[in-house]
Amino acid sequence: MRRIEKLVKRYSRQEIDPNLYLFGTRSGKFSDNAKYLFLHYLQKGKKVYFVVKDLQEYELLKDRFPLLYQSDLNNISYFLKAKYFFITHDIDDIFPYCNQNTKVINLWHGTPLKKMGFDSRVDRVWIEEFVKNKQPLPWQRWDKFCIAHENIQKAFTSCCHFKPKQMIVTGLPRNDILYQYRDNSSALTALKKSIIKKEFAKVVLYAPTFRDTLQDDNETYVQMIKEFVKAFSKNYPDYLLLLRFHPLTSFSIEGAYRNVMDVSSYSDVQELLLISDILISDYSSIIFDYSILQRPILLFPYDLQKYKEIRGLYFDYYELFSNFGIFEQLEGVIKHIAKADNFIDREFHTRFNLPNACKNIEQSLLKEEM
Repeated sequence: MRRIEKLVKRYSRQEIDPNLYLFGTRSGKFSDNAKYLFLHYLQKGKKVYFVVKDLQEYELLKDRFPLLYQSDLNNISYFLKAKYFFITHDIDDIFPYCNQNTKVINLWHGTPLKKMGFDSRVDRVWIEEFVKNKQPLPWQRWDKFCIAHENIQKAFTSCCHFKPKQMIVTGLPRNDILYQYRDNSSALTALKKSIIKKEFAKVVLYAPTFRDTLQDDNETYVQMIKEFVKAFSKNYPDYLLLLRFHPLTSFSIEGAYRNVMDVSSYSDVQELLLISDILISDYSSIIFDYSILQRPILLFPYDLQKYKEIRGLYFDYYELFSNFGIFEQLEGVIKHIAKADNFIDREFHTRFNLPNACKNIEQSLLKEEM
């Protein structure tokens, strides 16, 4: 630790490299908005590095992409002279320290449905602890914050007390691939075959979000998912169910199901969206991403009232998702999977997403430099 502090002191006030851009995510995996903006700048010939935290992933990808392994102290000089930190959560995505002249650009990791920050009674617990200990709040170190659409600007202003000049409306980089490939049937077929080895009539992605510990209902959550999987497997033997759990949720599905595949560890969620014919979720921002594909969406908010009381929502759930299938009972969602084509809203994505996010971010930052 003392060695790190010495290195930080040595490099933190050095001149930044105006051409050095670093990218990272909380998970440390090559994924999310940071991945897609990284690939955009890499294609343009910029001096970019993606920071990974897992040594195995570093070894797997280092010959394909310019990477930095976060735990390698030889990389500190890179961390402390970058012009930009592009992150999805906080500066720890790259390194706990950065040069005082480094610009921190938070690409974020979704569209807010559930309340966050000052708006959430759950988050206020740790916020008050930070304030009590005179610790700076994470967003106080962010120079710019990228959001998916102007319609969610109010939510972010409220939850983090952002000033308008801190936010730039750009769209999410990870969604560029959804716009690009949603109508490319040959590319989608090839992608599906690379992930799924068997043929199924339909591919259904079930991606529920996490439940806060204050709700004290993890047992109910796990049991409900197990019942859903069992019912799905029984009623739709010719369909494949992809299970994608939130990173904060960890458990295994007991029993062997021929048509159920846990893809929680698959690094690129957007690829899973592209190969799925139907999405089932609850309060996850994945709903907003998937809507770009103009495919069926079913919602299974079995604990809607309790969730609203504990975490809170920025929108009226039934009003927001009026054209999707909403079922608070297991029997309802299972029954309507067969009728999923009735629940497509082709205009929904235009209210919450923008195409060409990578290009929008690049142009916004160039304007800042002028």
